[in-house]
Amino acid sequence: MHSSHSSLTRGGETSSLRHWRQVAAAVTCVAAILAGCGGGGESVGTGGTGAPLSFSSGRISGFGSVIVNGVRFDDSTARVSDDDDATHDRTELKLGMTVDVQGGTVSTDSTSGASSASASAIQFHSEVKGPVEAVDAAAGTLTVLGQSVVVDAATVFDGITGGLTGLSVGAQVEVFALVDGSTQVLKATRLEAKSGLAQFKLRGTITALDTTAKTFKIGSATIGYGAIAAVNLPALADGVVVRVQLQTSQQSGIWIATSVRSGKRAVPDSARSEVEGIVTDFVSLSNFNVGGISVDASSAGVSFDNGNAAAIANGVRLEVHGTTANGVLTATRIEFKLHDGDDLEIELHGTINSADALAHTFTLRGQTVSFDDTTRIDGGTAAGLVVGASVEVRGSLAADGAGVVATRIKFER
Repeated sequence: MHSSHSSLTRGGETSSLRHWRQVAAAVTCVAAILAGCGGGGESVGTGGTGAPLSFSSGRISGFGSVIVNGVRFDDSTARVSDDDDATHDRTELKLGMTVDVQGGTVSTDSTSGASSASASAIQFHSEVKGPVEAVDAAAGTLTVLGQSVVVDAATVFDGITGGLTGLSVGAQVEVFALVDGSTQVLKATRLEAKSGLAQFKLRGTITALDTTAKTFKIGSATIGYGAIAAVNLPALADGVVVRVQLQTSQQSGIWIATSVRSGKRAVPDSARSEVEGIVTDFVSLSNFNVGGISVDASSAGVSFDNGNAAAIANGVRLEVHGTTANGVLTATRIEFKLHDGDDLEIELHGTINSADALAHTFTLRGQTVSFDDTTRIDGGTAAGLVVGASVEVRGSLAADGAGVVATRIKFER
């Protein structure tokens, strides 16, 4: 059978409290939770009764429900929103998006070891939406609206053919990413083509604040905020994280802000929390951030995978498990992510929507899946991979980031 894929190495506001008060109207005790997280920070509502029993923050790595940090969240009754508070259909959740999920108790199947829960609220959030200003396909880097972006073997490309070689200066994209706060580099989990944007968007850390000129910088982008009334601005200072909306054309090299809000992340109290991100602001094991969330890993009972406590430092990518209270994640287990994305397994469950037997491909949950004679197929044969068949797919991204290469396909009855 002909192989249809290539090497996996790729080269070349804050959510406003207004929305969460609407969610809180249907629950109890949520106001206290939000107060504990601190006003003005990005947060996701519980959508349930009282505090959520689980919280997970990271990239979407699969579907059959929504899979984040290895937990399969049933999203059938979840309230889905973006970080501008707009409600979305759950079908708009895509592979590689960075999300915050709140849900119920996580249960683990004693036979398969799979973890699952019911999601009550899912919020997706991108870091930048705007024009490409430079591309270096060989280095795997690009600049978008003044922000340095790096792609790796787990970056999903949507609407972009050929990976970075399919991008040109001036093209508009939306970037979902894990942020390295120490270098302000965005490690992209998803790059999605856009066109005709009515406004640009950016989340990042203020530098070079000039209160006389009413400008500041995020990355290399200079932003003017003089058109915004002081009463509508958060407290501005160097080092503060903000979310800004911008006009789509510059004035004398300055991007004009139409909105500036706090971009500081906040998390709810939760008996089980899991956060994927990059270490920043490391002071000690009891005081550092992962993905903008405060972490305390000083307990003697913390377990470590692929590393140890001494290896925690700024720029290291981690998945932290534990509990959250008063905005701090107290770690019980820390997993080091050593390979910048090429260790990410994709898992898809669902019904085949279309199939091409000659090309050895089919579509599932909006993703094109390719297979060949090295793919393990359980419970059937390749001839059964037809429209309507229910399957589980495990694999990784294709070389161009636009499809999934299956290592195993299992027919589900």
